[in-house]
Amino acid sequence: MDLEEWRRLLEGRPSLDPGLYDAVVSSTPIEGFESREVWGLPYPPSETLGSEPLTREAVQEYVDYLFNYVVRSRNLDEAYLRWLEERRGAKARDLWELLERSKADL
Repeated sequence: MDLEEWRRLLEGRPSLDPGLYDAVVSSTPIEGFESREVWGLPYPPSETLGSEPLTREAVQEYVDYLFNYVVRSRNLDEAYLRWLEERRGAKARDLWELLERSKADL
């Protein structure tokens, strides 16, 4: 595994100029931005990869998340909820209910 290749890939993310923004994000804001943590649950590996320092373990967790959760789920929400329960021991019954209600509205 070439961590430098992963770094080059992750550095291609777009950036914003500092200013007034309200956004729901899962990563640490760029310098000059203010943030408030309101989620209270761990973010999935797909959202935390790229945080410094990039490690072999972080890349492996990301790949595991993709193949064992994202690929095997109906959508990203289901993948995240399964991962939360199986890997982090978080019981997210209310989030499962919200997901089911949102599917019924479609």
